Amino acid sequence: MFIKSIDRWFCMKLEGAVAFVTGASSGIGRETALALARSGCKVAVGYNKGAAAASAVVKQCQLHAPTIKVKIDITSETSVKRALTLVRKFGAVSILINNAGILVEAPFAQQTFKQLQAQINVNLLGTMRVTHTFLTLLLVSNEAVIVNVGSVISKEPYVNLTAYCASKYGVRGFTQTLALELPSTIRVYCLNPGLTATAMTDFEGIRPSKVAEVIVRTVKETLRKTSGDDIDVPDYV
Repeated sequence: MFIKSIDRWFCMKLEGAVAFVTGASSGIGRETALALARSGCKVAVGYNKGAAAASAVVKQCQLHAPTIKVKIDITSETSVKRALTLVRKFGAVSILINNAGILVEAPFAQQTFKQLQAQINVNLLGTMRVTHTFLTLLLVSNEAVIVNVGSVISKEPYVNLTAYCASKYGVRGFTQTLALELPSTIRVYCLNPGLTATAMTDFEGIRPSKVAEVIVRTVKETLRKTSGDDIDVPDYV
């Protein structure tokens, strides 16, 4: 049931592991933080806006495991490095969930370049920025897992979501290539939700908690997947 290398099976142990989740004040990130805490992980709840909502998530997570709140703007190298300093005090990170993202739905010609650029900067470059910075902590863990939240439309284009699609295609390519470079102690997966009931989709789609369940299964590495693989949420819910 576990990922197989040349000489052993991989299986992440969640009890006591330190997990950092970006975009964790609401939606998929919130439910993922809660699910990981229930599984025994120490959770660093990353948020940019919505401090009160993030505090509420921390309070709920603390019912199950030690939890801290970490403000982070993933478009800012300074902010990401500051977050690293805070999380480092919590312990060596062995689970990184790159969940934060934004979406603008409109024809390409009707979006401003600022809107197009923002989606690339948050969804793709933000994921790369956080991963690059946090690798210093991941590398000192005995085992580590990175989950990059992509989308089912990172595999198929969708009208009026040009920049969003481009950013998520990029996340998928980044995941696949990073998997080739990382040591076997760090595995990375591209988690592709379908339509999910969050503020981004006007709360249409499946419950974020169902996506979080798949993320936890991904982190546990019980889905017969190899580092770099896609994990398409609709296949598991």
